[in-house]
Amino acid sequence: MIIFLRHGQAENNTKKILAGRSPGVDLTQVGIQQAEQSGKMLESLNISAIYSSPIDRALQTAEIVGKHCDLDITNDDRLIELVMGKFTKMPYDQIFAKH
Repeated sequence: MIIFLRHGQAENNTKKILAGRSPGVDLTQVGIQQAEQSGKMLESLNISAIYSSPIDRALQTAEIVGKHCDLDITNDDRLIELVMGKFTKMPYDQIFAKH
């Protein structure tokens, strides 16, 4: 069985900013709770491996889920976020207004 899980709510989500690959974009408290809930749900599914994007918010989510499933995380650069170029760290409203 393959399960795909996106990261929990991150700071860029609440600030409505396009983060891309920016480091230091962490999960919010809500995002941490979402990851904990996901981990609890997935505990009984006998997951054999967890692969994560190397971006902070994805790793934080994967580590929380991994704790519940008693698994280590494997970073996989193929799962990394797109490069957002000039839109990186730009608020959504500004992107929509100008582009």
